[in-house]
Amino acid sequence: ENVEFKISAFENEITLLFSMEDGVSTSVEMEHVIFLLDKGYNVLALEYSISAVNKCKELTNNKYPNNFKQFDLMQDTLSGEYDFIYSVAVIHMFVEENHRQKFYNFIYEHLSNTGKALIIAMGNGKDEYTSDINMAFNEVERTNINSNERVIVASTSCKIKSISNMFKEIENSNLKVIENKIIEDVPGFDKCCCFIVEKN
Repeated sequence: ENVEFKISAFENEITLLFSMEDGVSTSVEMEHVIFLLDKGYNVLALEYSISAVNKCKELTNNKYPNNFKQFDLMQDTLSGEYDFIYSVAVIHMFVEENHRQKFYNFIYEHLSNTGKALIIAMGNGKDEYTSDINMAFNEVERTNINSNERVIVASTSCKIKSISNMFKEIENSNLKVIENKIIEDVPGFDKCCCFIVEKN
C-alpha cells in the first residue's frame, strides 16, 4: 500500500532496474514488480540474468511475458522515457568508471522531464572498496537469506563509494540529487546509500 501511494503521481509508467543473484538474493525487487503489475501499473523490469528473468515469468505463471526483459546495460539499448526508475543493488556492481557513467547516462536518457529515479547502492556512506574484477564469476559460497541454506554462486564485481563521492558522480552526470541518506532496511544488505534524483 505504501509503494502504491508513493508512486501514484507517476501516471502508471514505470521502469524498474533490479538485480538478483541466482539462489542468493532476496526476491524483494521481484515482489515489488509483481505488486505493481497486479495493481495495473505499466512496469518494465530489466535484469541481466536470463535465469532470473525466467524465474520471474515462472512465478507469475507467465501472466506478464513482456514485462520482464533480459538486458545488458553495457550493450543493449532501450527506447522511451519513464516517470520512475527504480535501481536497487545495480550501480555498485560496476567497477570501471566508464561503466558507472554509462549507468548514469542510461538513467538520464530514460527519465522523463518530470521523472524521478531511486538509486540504492551498498555502502555505509564512509568506507570505499573495489573488488578485483579478475575474481568476478569465481564460485563462492553464500547463505540464501530466505532459506538460510548455503549455496554456491558466481561472485560479482563490486565498487563501493562514499556517499559524498556518489553524490559528486551523480551530479556530474546531469542529474540532480533531491535527497540522499543512509538506509538500513534493504533486505539482504547491512547499510546502503540511497539517492532520489531527477534530470538537472
